[in-house]
Amino acid sequence: MPMVTYPNAHPHAHTVCTTKRDETGFHRGTYFDTQCLLTPSATIRTLRREMGIRERNRVRTQQQLAEAALDLFLAKGFDETTVDEVAERAGVSRRTFFRYFDSKEAAFFANQEERLESFRVLLEARTAAETALESVQRACLAMARIYAAERAVTLAQQRVVEASRQLKTYDQQLDAQWEEAMFDALLDDNNNDDSRLRARVQAGAILGGVRAVLRAWFAQDGRGDLELMGHRAFAVLSAGMAFTEMDR
Repeated sequence: MPMVTYPNAHPHAHTVCTTKRDETGFHRGTYFDTQCLLTPSATIRTLRREMGIRERNRVRTQQQLAEAALDLFLAKGFDETTVDEVAERAGVSRRTFFRYFDSKEAAFFANQEERLESFRVLLEARTAAETALESVQRACLAMARIYAAERAVTLAQQRVVEASRQLKTYDQQLDAQWEEAMFDALLDDNNNDDSRLRARVQAGAILGGVRAVLRAWFAQDGRGDLELMGHRAFAVLSAGMAFTEMDR
């Protein structure tokens, strides 16, 4: 009965492997002495620690690429900047860039994707006491606080967008995703043609209101109270939508 000891990654642990064969010499099974193995909890802790390090490195590289992209776009313009230049500024290869982003646009709008995901989470947190419109309003106002807290980056991004037709098109595509998130939140359980039309009109109106508020805020160079401006916009929108809520 041959016995082999395999070293384990842990300095104080090893695995004993015993191979048994029958009288004809055929392999009958492999058995492990588990007394010397690392405990499952220790193994899990090791894996989690390694995964945590990899995730932090991934996030750091992604952030470095996004910051390098914004710096170059502000200095040279979006259309005039290449992926190779962004990668070089971030200290990574072109191949690494494309492991994180599909395009320059995606790198530029990296924080917008994160904001959109945060918005969806806020919408999903609707309470039983809220109407659908109230939940969308709460989510939008929470995002206004985020935009205001990140005022410098938000304003810088807007300057780059305004100078690039390509980015304006991409920005409109992102708008469609925000509108779709609102539509899903506003759609009632009936999910019939009338309710879908109502939710679609409401989502479009709210997105239009959000865009109007942001344009006004950008025109003030971000000096206004964005959340207060949002409250005032929703007061106008809510008055116009009141009859649709009464029909439900």
